[in-house]
Amino acid sequence: MINYSNPIAPFVRLLIRSIHQKYFTIVFVLCAVFSVRFAAAQTPGLLWTTNIGARLFAVDAQTNVYANSGGTVFILNSAGVPLQTNVICPRSGLAQRDTNGDYYFAGVMPSHVNASGISVDFDAQDFGGIVLSNQAVYLAKYSSGGGLLWAKGLGPGNGVVRNNVQPGISVNDFLLDDNGNVFVGYSYYSSTLSHSSYLERFDIQGSNYWSAGVPQNAFFHTIHGYVRAGAFSATNGFVLEYSSVPDSP
Repeated sequence: MINYSNPIAPFVRLLIRSIHQKYFTIVFVLCAVFSVRFAAAQTPGLLWTTNIGARLFAVDAQTNVYANSGGTVFILNSAGVPLQTNVICPRSGLAQRDTNGDYYFAGVMPSHVNASGISVDFDAQDFGGIVLSNQAVYLAKYSSGGGLLWAKGLGPGNGVVRNNVQPGISVNDFLLDDNGNVFVGYSYYSSTLSHSSYLERFDIQGSNYWSAGVPQNAFFHTIHGYVRAGAFSATNGFVLEYSSVPDSP
């Protein structure tokens, strides 16, 4: 039973209302909260800010900051001063950096609308010596100097449904574990009123260990799929998938 006199209870009630408004397929780890005490804390001061139009994806041991925009990596020092700008991956997408300084990129391949008018086919792309084609998602690894180490295609082949979204597929999450394994989560429209979500695992050499479909909710028609993954070890991890039915608010 939830103690509604607890200071955190309004947040619990808000979460319960939110769950009733949408349909979820979620793996939950539940923690019972019996009491919460809030301690006064001083707001930390802002050290620096910059506007490079890129997404932060890594910080190294020297507190240098790494950000990605369209496959270009920006490196800034701990004071926010730009140190390097390196064009590494030819496709936009998500980026990661391992402890050796190597870069990983994952995203959607180039595509075009096919003769059906409702689905897309995926085009070939050279990632720096390796050409991928006929699959929707790419995964590529580059050395710290920007040289291509390997590139892999994954996900569905041609014919992903547009459903007013070009190309109807998105890479939602992308992470590394401490052993160099790579996890890529993506969702795509398998028909105009249904989607499929997958999580795939690759080792440090680019070999595919497994591809797992993420369970959907009980409704046949689901759209707007979104996959998040985290806390992976050598033996387990957690996956969350969000989806909504077409007539839900």
